[in-house]
Amino acid sequence: MLDLKDIITDGSGTFNLRRYCTLGQVCCTYPQATTVSTTASPSSSTLPPYTYTDCGVPSPDAIKSVPINIKITATASGSQVTGYGEFPWMAAIIDKDTGGFICGGSLVSVRVVLTAAHCVQGRNPGSLTVRLGEWDASATTEALPTQETGVSSVVIHPQYYPPGVFYDLALLQLDASADITKNNIGLECLPDSRGESYVVDQCVVTGWGKETFGASGISAILKKIQVPLVDHLVCQSQLQNQKLGSRFRLHESFLCAGGQAGKDACTGDGGGPLMCPLGSDPNRMVQVGVVSWGLECGLAVPGVYADLTRPEANTWIRDNVNSLSPARSFNLPRVNNNAKTVSASAWGR
Repeated sequence: MLDLKDIITDGSGTFNLRRYCTLGQVCCTYPQATTVSTTASPSSSTLPPYTYTDCGVPSPDAIKSVPINIKITATASGSQVTGYGEFPWMAAIIDKDTGGFICGGSLVSVRVVLTAAHCVQGRNPGSLTVRLGEWDASATTEALPTQETGVSSVVIHPQYYPPGVFYDLALLQLDASADITKNNIGLECLPDSRGESYVVDQCVVTGWGKETFGASGISAILKKIQVPLVDHLVCQSQLQNQKLGSRFRLHESFLCAGGQAGKDACTGDGGGPLMCPLGSDPNRMVQVGVVSWGLECGLAVPGVYADLTRPEANTWIRDNVNSLSPARSFNLPRVNNNAKTVSASAWGR
């Protein structure tokens, strides 16, 4: 029998965190945070049932053909270029001083972006910019303008544990409300902690991350890849067999998706959303995870995500969104919907 003291949960330094620029890298320089908040959830955590109202679906007016010279086919990594406005809740987190891309995120309220804690821990909120409505970072003009706003505060999940990146969740309070009247900016759905069904073999992860592990640049255009959810124990076994060894235990705060060689999130996709179609409304995408880490990229082993369906995550997010933002506003119409690389500095316009 394995002794508890022999169990490993931090990956022994083999985790590939999915952020692009890290503290101390040449591409981005970040001041140490003095105002980063790590406050716990408010004491009152009894929330009404979650209501899905015009979140998780794009505006029909944003889904249009865009005159670009790119064929919408699978890339070397198995990902596909997204349609313009297909994921209007996608956010890009950027270093304010250098213009360097850091991580992805998702707009979960008009004043709050959800991302991974490992992307923003130790950063001064004033050093961050959030860009909404982005699609092609190499283009100076698009069909609709993007919106940029500063960050007032960063709230890290109180149980975040950096060595093992447990509860890899952070909320960014925006300086200005997102203009969700624009067709390229919208809200993502959060899961209902009471439990619900998803189309688990049609989940999607999006981001501007690298095509392959070790590639020199990130993607200019937002990409997507379909990755099925993987059972927790099956994922743990695959991680053990690949690199982490029999002593490794996958923490309960994670869920896994993928497992097919060449189809995976990668460096630069950190903080972005893992979404699944809602079982009762498959046209609506619900965010069930946040891109956290993996073993390199594209191996025949699942990627690992912070699990938003767990009460410790779900209730914390909803409590803090309520305290950081006005009541969620849903103005997008509900619809039924039957790669080049750039350096991080290309994000500074």
